[in-house]
Amino acid sequence: MSARLLALGNDLLGDDAFGLAVARETRRRLGSQADIVATFASGLDLLDSLLAVERLVVVDSIQTGSFEPGVIHVFREEMLHPAFGPSPHFCSIFDALSMARELGLNAASEVIFIAVEAADCATVGGPMCQAVEAAIGPVTERVIDLLETKPAGVRYG
Repeated sequence: MSARLLALGNDLLGDDAFGLAVARETRRRLGSQADIVATFASGLDLLDSLLAVERLVVVDSIQTGSFEPGVIHVFREEMLHPAFGPSPHFCSIFDALSMARELGLNAASEVIFIAVEAADCATVGGPMCQAVEAAIGPVTERVIDLLETKPAGVRYG
């Protein structure tokens, strides 16, 4: 099974750098064995990263306001219901996946989202909070497991 890590974030915005930090750690541990895309892109700019792979593992930060910083969330694509209305990204990753499938492109058939609850994703030049930084190791372990295992061996939650 082909698998790719799609790590999202921005190194300039404190906790928003989380996905990129996980990508760096995963690359350090697996080297060229892993298919890793680390980017600050969003929406349709992600389209190429969603194609030509069976399993896509997306890592990012999230701010729900319902959990303490550092809490790790793991969801399969079908467990999520994208919010409707104006998006700060104008076109979400869900929209890009849907469009790729509608066009008959070879989009990932299995998409797993791993998100860490963030404290601050808006302060330019701000540091990553300690609780979010502490989640890099556990999320990297989960990512490596997902990149290396077969579908039957995957556990969510």
